[in-house]
Amino acid sequence: MFHFSNRQLHIMISFLVASMLLIAAFIVVRNNEGILLKGKIKGLDDFSDGWIASYETLDDAKWRKFGNTDDKNAKKYITEVLNLPNTFDIKADNYLILTHKLPDYSNEEEYLVFYSRNQFIQILANKDLIYESTEKDILFPYHIVSIAPQYANADLTIKIKSYNEDKVALENIRIGTFTELLAQSIKDDGWLVVYGILLILIGIALFAVIVSVKSRAPKKYLLNYIWTEAFFTGILLCIKSSLFRTVIYWEMLNYFLISMGIIIVTVIHLFVIRCMINKVKILSVIDVGIIIYCIEFISIIILSWFRLVSFDLIYNIVVALSVIGVVLFTLLVGIASYDYRQKEGRPVFVSNLILLGSAILALVLYVTHSETIVYYMPVIIGSFIYFVILIKYGIGQAVVVSENDMDDVGDKDEIVRQQVIESFNPNLLFASFQTLQNMIKTGSENSTKMIYYISMYVMDNIKAINNRGEIISFEDELEHIMAYLNLQRTRNSKLSFAIESKVKDFKIPRNTIEPLVEKAVKYGIGGKDNSGNVVVRTYTREDGYAIQIIDNGIGFDTSNLKNTGATSLKHLLDILTDKCKAKTELISKPNKGTVITIIIPMIENELI
Repeated sequence: MFHFSNRQLHIMISFLVASMLLIAAFIVVRNNEGILLKGKIKGLDDFSDGWIASYETLDDAKWRKFGNTDDKNAKKYITEVLNLPNTFDIKADNYLILTHKLPDYSNEEEYLVFYSRNQFIQILANKDLIYESTEKDILFPYHIVSIAPQYANADLTIKIKSYNEDKVALENIRIGTFTELLAQSIKDDGWLVVYGILLILIGIALFAVIVSVKSRAPKKYLLNYIWTEAFFTGILLCIKSSLFRTVIYWEMLNYFLISMGIIIVTVIHLFVIRCMINKVKILSVIDVGIIIYCIEFISIIILSWFRLVSFDLIYNIVVALSVIGVVLFTLLVGIASYDYRQKEGRPVFVSNLILLGSAILALVLYVTHSETIVYYMPVIIGSFIYFVILIKYGIGQAVVVSENDMDDVGDKDEIVRQQVIESFNPNLLFASFQTLQNMIKTGSENSTKMIYYISMYVMDNIKAINNRGEIISFEDELEHIMAYLNLQRTRNSKLSFAIESKVKDFKIPRNTIEPLVEKAVKYGIGGKDNSGNVVVRTYTREDGYAIQIIDNGIGFDTSNLKNTGATSLKHLLDILTDKCKAKTELISKPNKGTVITIIIPMIENELI
């Protein structure tokens, strides 16, 4: 089954972040018309009442009420006084003209703020053109228009031409100084910035925790993904706020950063989910999802750069795909957690359910036209609970393993001492040297192979003593196993063995599988007049990499397993469980033999 390695995932997210920053920087360099607004904080006045609207209407009822109904051939121009927000039935490519008197403000510069969609805008003060949107500006609905102090009490005219549809929809128009503009932005969704900064600080604090926890725990990678998700989510919320858009009035850059940020946060979210999954099929589906989001990332860059689709439509598409992805992958986590009984995934599943529930509640509130702060509040609460659950679980995993590591340090000297005694099998070495001596005397061609097997066996045991606990590939451990089995077969012709290794590129602690093979030969086959067969098999299962050691020896009672030394069966299985999160199965029948199955989760193995 196809799936990404941990290294590939990190390269991918680094590429996404770097490309987003690079293109954003290129936009800044290429489009130097962006306005950087500076000021202090104060409040905005509503400027929506008493506008005089002149336009050619498509509404016959309005034409009969306001127009010149005597001339049947005349164009249906009307003039009416109205308040905003309002919708005008006007033919596409025709102008709507709105006029109003500007207030008599002080010497400070004023700002006019309003929304429009797919419309060309011209604004005049005393017939002087003070603002005009370009062809590309029609894609952006948000307008901030600066009005110089010299136009105080002047006649203001707004000319609006609609594109693609026979109507013009206008929301409220507001006016005020920059301090009032900032105050309005903070009032609208300043809490979004506060929560975003909180998540950024949580991400930084969690990063500090990760650095301080000296653990080799695979779950430490989960903490890395969680702090990264919290950090980038905080940045995304700050960028999405009205405050950011007011301070850096640059709609193209704003929409681009938001769209790219949503995709990056979604991909990191999939990384978090991925840490809790051990089923190969589900991993493959998640990795395909990551590829789809990367393709979407590239597509958004192309669509944005060539302006093939409006930026607000791109934003809606990105949000929809991200929500669909989170729903789908939450279901996959639920399946893995409960159907396959992977308890590790349950914290992610529960936290995702809370997150989705808060998003659904926010959507309901949005449809009912509640205030912005009202329909965003469930998302804030839900996401905060999501991060709390994951952070608590992630820190718990890292700290528990870290404490286990400290306990291991205290017993390390004793374990190494026992390992020195138990790893070298003196009887095997003496018998092997004696067999080698006889081979040399008789001129056997196998003496060279015997020397090789002895040297490999001694070298691998010395490495195991000097590098106790080292993580190596199974292929390296297999060399140790082969050396041992060949030595045994050279001195015992009744022993046969087979190696069926379909997969070798996974990791295990050094000298953990070879001692299991020795036990199969020494106790299993040895108890049966040294006559029998041993099979070492590796293959990929749905839930990870599987290792089997099979012998047709005398068998034993599996209910009496005890930790009696550094190379006891229970101790070796405990090491694999602790270091690799392995699941072990032990089946043994009297006079039938023993089967030891070790299942190493794929993701845990990649994170070792």
